[in-house]
Amino acid sequence: VLVSDVLESYSANAFRLYLFSHHYRTPWEYIDEEIDDWVQTADDIAAASALPENGFGLYLDVSHLRERFMNALDDDLDTATAIAALQETASAILEAGDDDDVADAQQTLRELTSVMGLTLPESTN
Repeated sequence: VLVSDVLESYSANAFRLYLFSHHYRTPWEYIDEEIDDWVQTADDIAAASALPENGFGLYLDVSHLRERFMNALDDDLDTATAIAALQETASAILEAGDDDDVADAQQTLRELTSVMGLTLPESTN
């Protein structure tokens, strides 16, 4: 499989999430269609990062998810668990109320995605 061929059909983030969903010590076989499962996750992460940071309501605390992410990577590079923490962070941001303050949560999401090598659109906030 050539990466250039995969990137003709899928985003780099979806491909990275697919690769990271497999533990590096576990043998697995590349199946192109499995990347489809990661397209929505990549889109959700980008959407959560791009939401306006104008909330003045409840503060969205995702520090426990950041800790779980870092602990997963410290635990023999458990990228599957780290991705699950990313997914939960993005979901929490997307499900927050319109007036909730998600700025710190978004900053955490951006930090953690950069650790995984994911790229997000530039913030316009």
